Amino acid sequence: METRLTTVVFAMYERNATLREDVIAFLNRISQASDFEVFLVYNGELSNLDRLPSSVRSIPNPTQGYDLNCYIRGFLEARLTGRARFVFLNNSVFISNPEVFMRTILSMSRKLEDNPFVAFSLSHEIRKHFQSFLFGIDFTGHEQVMETVTDTCVRYDRAFTREEVIGLFELKSYDYVVKDFKLGFSVMFQPHLLTKLKGYLAFLLRLGFLDNMRGLIHLDRVNFSLFLKNDIEKQFGFRKIKSTTVLNKLNES
Repeated sequence: METRLTTVVFAMYERNATLREDVIAFLNRISQASDFEVFLVYNGELSNLDRLPSSVRSIPNPTQGYDLNCYIRGFLEARLTGRARFVFLNNSVFISNPEVFMRTILSMSRKLEDNPFVAFSLSHEIRKHFQSFLFGIDFTGHEQVMETVTDTCVRYDRAFTREEVIGLFELKSYDYVVKDFKLGFSVMFQPHLLTKLKGYLAFLLRLGFLDNMRGLIHLDRVNFSLFLKNDIEKQFGFRKIKSTTVLNKLNES
């Protein structure tokens, strides 16, 4: 079983069918690292794939779903060659500093040597879950878990709705990892209390006091990765550029 090489599965969808410059810059940077392989799995069309480094493998996703479909496609392709260590990310990550973000990916990969699951952030919005825009998993020593995940990916390799991606995958990710698979985990983004208070203030100013009484009462319900973007960008080299509107709708129900 291959354990040294980390497979990075980059899920991509661009409405204008053009890879962003920040993505190309990062792919050029990571292609210089011999301990990574990169699968760019994309929905729709991409007109400038010729700008990819030769070591990056581009894979069209025929199911045309969301990032989960791309994650499944990349995972199954990598499993054909026995890969066991993965980092998954999607294009809601805007890579403002490729060098710093490269260090973030390196750090996540190295943390997988101590814990088989590494999340960038842990959110308590709606329910406790790992956010799916950036996470890593190493199946080394967890062959039964890998077989279960592989069989599930094969069985559910179809187009998902946005609600399914959120409700069946992201919101249940903590339960899958910790309760079902019983994997150890670590979280990269863990803001200090003062930083949390700053994010909490941004939460109140942006969303309003009266309409968010649950947030006023439950500090732990705030998704700090949405309101501490500048802190994340400075430390990790990226910023989140898309919000999950489905979560907001679920929060209102």
